[in-house]
Amino acid sequence: MCSRFSVAIALTLVSIPMGTHARYETLTPPQDLRQVSVAASALRAIPDREAGTRTNMVRTFTGPAVVQPQNDFKHALRDWIEGKLSAVSPTTPLPRFTRALNDELKIAGLTLNEDDRPIDFEEPYGFVDSVSVKALPNSPDFLAVKLEVSARACGGDQTLYLYRRQGGAWIRKIEVDNQPNTPVYIADFQLSRPDAEGNRLFVVTRLSVTCTTSWNQAVYSVYRLNSNGNIELLKERSQSTHNFGDVHEIKLTSDSLSLRFVTSFRDIAALDRPVMLNFKVEDGHLIRTEPVATRASHFVDEWWSSSWAEAEKWVLSSMIGDLRSWHEQKLFKNALGTYREHQCSDGDLDVSFDIDKFSVEGVNAPTTFHFRVRLKAPRQFRMIGVSTVRPSNCSAE
Repeated sequence: MCSRFSVAIALTLVSIPMGTHARYETLTPPQDLRQVSVAASALRAIPDREAGTRTNMVRTFTGPAVVQPQNDFKHALRDWIEGKLSAVSPTTPLPRFTRALNDELKIAGLTLNEDDRPIDFEEPYGFVDSVSVKALPNSPDFLAVKLEVSARACGGDQTLYLYRRQGGAWIRKIEVDNQPNTPVYIADFQLSRPDAEGNRLFVVTRLSVTCTTSWNQAVYSVYRLNSNGNIELLKERSQSTHNFGDVHEIKLTSDSLSLRFVTSFRDIAALDRPVMLNFKVEDGHLIRTEPVATRASHFVDEWWSSSWAEAEKWVLSSMIGDLRSWHEQKLFKNALGTYREHQCSDGDLDVSFDIDKFSVEGVNAPTTFHFRVRLKAPRQFRMIGVSTVRPSNCSAE
């Protein structure tokens, strides 16, 4: 190979016992890949009955026997890449560097041949699917490295690392992985421009790998990279999502974040709705700001779904005490039903919710609730009250 980032190595083809995956062959690895190869062999030697996965519709879980070996494999791969980063300068052509890394892994027998990929996408453990190294826009002192290793799921298990160039070396600042037994897909990531003091925000969204549905659990993590070098995780939250990879939008500045995607909806006639997550950094904390919804029924659904610490900010101040008890009612948490919006003569809105009795256990009358909502400003709603009786000044249709 002529690339200055890789070395041509004469290798001998050998068969290596790999438990139930003996059909795969590997090559004697170069010295600097030996730890990666050892970790890969440990994974491949795990019998199928112990390496299996299970799925609960929106998440895939690896077998217990795989958890630690998979982490060891990912860490060995990360350490190998970090050794290679010493050759990278701000002017290095990263696409060529990335190709050289993947070529070395392929030559060492650490990737699957296309002919060996299962048709059901459940790849055997112990292989590298891909490595990518990317510069971040307008940020030459930062690199993002994404690793994907094989997993018995509809997609590989991905990890993201953020590096910053300091003192002539690339220093790992952030590692984004998931629970050890849950393969994840890194959906998106962005780094903001710095503010006047050099502070930035970094946001990462990731999904639990699933094979059975377009519904998923999205996790968004927001980090603060301070000018003094300290890293703070300002917020990390999971939320149900639908077709996140196709329908989402991120807008990021050094002190604000706007995130849009589709989430689940209690209304059985629709099942999903857009969610609006707007945040601003205030006194070192990430505070949610308005708007939170574009229509009244979506606002009510978001009010139920949010923590009281957030929901109370969207309540008429004189009603906070009364509405907290309604917000915390367990009946609402898993209820499905039908929303209807009704105009009231004083300009407020009545949002009714008819509970589907099959969606909750032990439902007693009443099964219809009325949420009184006020439009404070365009796309800014306030919860005024909740009742089991329709207000007399609100239309029935």
